[in-house]
Amino acid sequence: MVEYKRLLVSGAAGFIGSWLCQDLLKRGHFVIGVDDLSGGFYENVAPFLQEYPHQFLFYQTDVGNRNAMTEIFLSHRPQIVVHCASNARESASFFSPCDIIYRNAMIGATLIELGILHKMQRFVFTSSMSVYGNGKPPFDERMKRAPVDPYGVSKMATEMMIEQLAKVHGFSYIIIRPHNVFGCQQSLVDPFRNVIAIQMNRLMRKEPLYIYGDGTHTRAFSYIEDSLPCFIRATLNETLTNEIINLGGKEEITINDMVRAVIDEMIGPGAEYPIIYTEPRHGEVPHAFSTWQKSVDLLGYEENIGWKSGVVRMATFAKHKGPQSWRFSPLAIPTDAIPEPWKILHNFKVDK
Repeated sequence: MVEYKRLLVSGAAGFIGSWLCQDLLKRGHFVIGVDDLSGGFYENVAPFLQEYPHQFLFYQTDVGNRNAMTEIFLSHRPQIVVHCASNARESASFFSPCDIIYRNAMIGATLIELGILHKMQRFVFTSSMSVYGNGKPPFDERMKRAPVDPYGVSKMATEMMIEQLAKVHGFSYIIIRPHNVFGCQQSLVDPFRNVIAIQMNRLMRKEPLYIYGDGTHTRAFSYIEDSLPCFIRATLNETLTNEIINLGGKEEITINDMVRAVIDEMIGPGAEYPIIYTEPRHGEVPHAFSTWQKSVDLLGYEENIGWKSGVVRMATFAKHKGPQSWRFSPLAIPTDAIPEPWKILHNFKVDK
């Protein structure tokens, strides 16, 4: 007999969070979604309220609002907390470090503390391969954490808090380090993150494409429906405890190759389109991809769709959405050091 769980998902209206909520609801679990909609979209969760009126609740609030979150924990007593909420603007973290630390490390601490106070059994954290910094790829889970930007520092801090507090308070945890997960429902409007989404929106807006550096830096991409089953197993498999697991694509490719694939799908095979190569972003690691064997062994990771077919699916999604206005959030430190495309966007001005 299946034991249905009560789960709290932070960042529920975001990309990974909304996919997780949908899958958990289909399995019959009770899901409490929390999101302040600063990076997520109500349209990602609105269908769940109609389709699963007795299984899904949604609270639009800052996960760092301790009073609001305390009421949610008191009312629903989630057994599992899945923490997806984040400011994931890695390169922008050099220019808004306080927001990064608050939205990642401080909110993480709030959720962990409240979970402990209200007897949660399990904490699942969506971290990042940014904790590896400029190590030698492929990044292995046993490598020392050595982030090279404030975003990576904030993720490292949350990971370490989870490990330390779990030893004292006895909850189980899984830390997932996804890398370059993409797909439908991903934001197309954020100019600071999600390289595939940015390029698709630029193409629809008929704006030039920007590549930082010469485009030969390498990444591995994973389509969301390949990664999703692993997120679910990490959340629900109670025999799997206190593990850190990389989750992402098996094939490393250059950014040039990915951008070429995006142009082919959005415009047509071999189509010409203006690309501007600019200076590398601060702290950008030239070659960043991770090992994947542990995700196969423990979570059954399979690439049934793969990045190429994933680009096809996401291009269909993007075309259906159409060109989107950029959602611009001012940077706290707007100096001349910000990348050129960010200065141009929305006539962003730099104080001299």
